[in-house]
Amino acid sequence: MEDLPRLLKAARAGDRRALDRAFVIAYDQLHFLARNRLRREHVDVVLDPTALVHECYLRLKKNRSLKLYDYSHLLGYTAQVMRSIIIDSARKRLVQRRLIVLDSIAAEVDSVRTDTFSAGDSSEIEVALEHLTRLDKRLTQVLELKCLRGLTFEQIAKHLHVGERTVRRDWKKAQNYLSTSRGA
Repeated sequence: MEDLPRLLKAARAGDRRALDRAFVIAYDQLHFLARNRLRREHVDVVLDPTALVHECYLRLKKNRSLKLYDYSHLLGYTAQVMRSIIIDSARKRLVQRRLIVLDSIAAEVDSVRTDTFSAGDSSEIEVALEHLTRLDKRLTQVLELKCLRGLTFEQIAKHLHVGERTVRRDWKKAQNYLSTSRGA
């Protein structure tokens, strides 16, 4: 730790190896920071503390204009970068989940009517689902519960606190809406 101010000064002067050595000295503390940051975040992230620290290091190396003046500045900067990495990772996971939902809904609708959406029409399906949600949120819930979670009509009825016949009607309405919205 005693060498850290000297290394950061050398790094500010352009010595990239000094920055590497400074990062190695601070690694344990950064790993501890990453573990705590991941524990506090309540998002679906597949990163572990080591991966987070390594990604942080790569971003630190890319930023050639960064001037770190002391240990607290290094920790502050890496904390901001870690948060950014966690948010980016969570956003990617949400997009992946959304695409899985859309693909499964497209497959369900496609199995009923062959002239509906193809697997490549995800954006078209997403727009149709947004319209459907504005028209009747429960129809979208029925689609998502059936397609994404694989629930039966009976299970969906219990989950939504409605009758099974209502769920079956909603299922047909939603399928019909998605089928006809392609031509709209």
